[in-house]
Amino acid sequence: MATAARTVRKTILVADDNPLIRQTLSLWLEGFPEFAPIVLANNGSEAVEKAVLHEPDLAILDMCMPVMDGLEAARRLKLVLPQLPIIIFSLHGETMRMKREVLESWGISAVVKKEDTTRLVEKMRELLHLAS
Repeated sequence: MATAARTVRKTILVADDNPLIRQTLSLWLEGFPEFAPIVLANNGSEAVEKAVLHEPDLAILDMCMPVMDGLEAARRLKLVLPQLPIIIFSLHGETMRMKREVLESWGISAVVKKEDTTRLVEKMRELLHLAS
């Protein structure tokens, strides 16, 4: 008797101060069989707290958020969860054209512009070592 391959769903943390973007991204990602549950945070500080609590497989952080921005949140996440892949998902992605070594030292695995959701999923699958 053949057994169906079981998909392991990856927990994703999404931090964005815009509730519409946060909810839309969450609902969209839940449509993919490999991503869920989705943990939501309103800002970088809350993202760090929820990451420690839920230990997600990947974090998606907006760059510009109140209380704590995505860059500082990435830096702190690197200290508490050093293996956590972090994607900065921002309208300001073009401002992040810095050396890969600098981004990695801050704990950032990739930078994706918010308009490029196809690239976001590709990068998520790559960082989580999932087949596309």
